[in-house]
Amino acid sequence: MKQPPIKTKELSGSTVQIADGQNWEVASITAYGENAQGGTTEAPVALTGISSVTVNDDVTELPIPRPLRRVGDVRDVCVTRQEYEGTEKLVVTYNVGFVELDGTEDVVFDTYGNTQKRIRFDLDRNAIARYALKFSHGNPGDTPTVTGGISASFNRDVLNRLQIICSPDTWTALGVTDTATAKTWLAAQKAAGTPVQVAYQLAAPETYATDPLDIDNAAGPLTVMTGGEVEVTLTHRMLTPYTAWTIQYDSEGEYTGDFFNVEDYDRIKQNIEYLREYAYFLYGGFTLRGMVAVTVESYGYASTIDALDANLEAIAANTFRPPDMLPVKQWRGNQPPPGADDWNRIENTCLLLFEQFERQSACLPKLAFELKGSAF
Repeated sequence: MKQPPIKTKELSGSTVQIADGQNWEVASITAYGENAQGGTTEAPVALTGISSVTVNDDVTELPIPRPLRRVGDVRDVCVTRQEYEGTEKLVVTYNVGFVELDGTEDVVFDTYGNTQKRIRFDLDRNAIARYALKFSHGNPGDTPTVTGGISASFNRDVLNRLQIICSPDTWTALGVTDTATAKTWLAAQKAAGTPVQVAYQLAAPETYATDPLDIDNAAGPLTVMTGGEVEVTLTHRMLTPYTAWTIQYDSEGEYTGDFFNVEDYDRIKQNIEYLREYAYFLYGGFTLRGMVAVTVESYGYASTIDALDANLEAIAANTFRPPDMLPVKQWRGNQPPPGADDWNRIENTCLLLFEQFERQSACLPKLAFELKGSAF
């Protein structure tokens, strides 16, 4: 069934939990970049970033060129579905650059200042911000903060020149004495599974777009996480009514028909709530009776079912009654409970109202106009 954009809501946090997931459909997930703080030469920390979304127990890899990372307050951002150049796309805005050195690059080992030496490598001109970086093997800056450690920074004069700095003694202890051994050390770090990595702020964002990513949440309540900050945009939706309720027995007298369970009550209740929102959208507000939440431990009361029928009548009376809508019933105590025909009528009424609202929504007047610039 086509879903109208009646109502949306947004949830955010390091983990997003959607308790009432049945009536809410995930329209898009916004994932923000994150990575661990850099380590030391003895204990490097990989700047892995964010590359997947976990919904309940299902891990979905994001179809993106590189993981989402963060440097200070600057973060990469991925939106799984949004408007982009006239169509819906998955859009990534990269605000963080990333380099992993393996010894094949055109690096140079030389003296830096009066007392230190460095490995330097020129990145493209889109790398900026002298200390806006994270370093897998040490601290950002021109000077290591740990004795015997190394640091990384951008050069004061050549802002796209990345330099890895430490004392000559530290380099010697690492086996680095010239450009050739610097490349050997970088290659050895890569081979050991601890490559030298730097994440840095870009001078200008880089945008990447591909086909949108759909998140299936038909099962109901959801927990969404990425390992970093996440935002989830939800749209309200109609659940498919069940209109084939039957009471039947097999040849041996064993009941093989349908049982009415809590899940069925919740579906009807949530669809009536959805139809109320749709009716408010088309006609304006009116009052409905409260519908209680039930569990498998709840007692069954006539008033619980009576509220369903009463609210369907209120929606029809305050909008437009479908020609095929059957009369509702009033439910009182000490009377027979609803049967298959009653549930089919109630669920079919939900469907009739929904289909009517769909047609009415499609016929809403729309004003087409064109804006053209002019001199004032």
